Amino acid sequence: MKVLLDECVDPKAATFFSTEFEVRHVTDLGWLGVKNGELVKLAEDDFDVLLTIDGNMRHQTSLKNLSLCVVVAEGHFRSTEDYREPIRRFEVEGMLLAKGEFHVLSERV
Repeated sequence: MKVLLDECVDPKAATFFSTEFEVRHVTDLGWLGVKNGELVKLAEDDFDVLLTIDGNMRHQTSLKNLSLCVVVAEGHFRSTEDYREPIRRFEVEGMLLAKGEFHVLSERV
């Protein structure tokens, strides 16, 4: 599965993905500063999932007619280590996600 990390996600979070996932960050592609709507269109051809922590994306961006899935991880991300558990959960649930939809990984309490 090919995953794109949004610019609000720490690029070092990519280290928490298993080798089954091909992970890139928007900075790897020169897409830093690209607005959400344009980003999902750019990512659609080469990625299966866009992973973000931007909770507003699901209210600001349409995925209509797109084959990309956007996963919004909710939580407090103060350090790179804070990404470990949401990424682990994403890897477990990721294969079940429908394309063209937003999915929220709620913070577990």
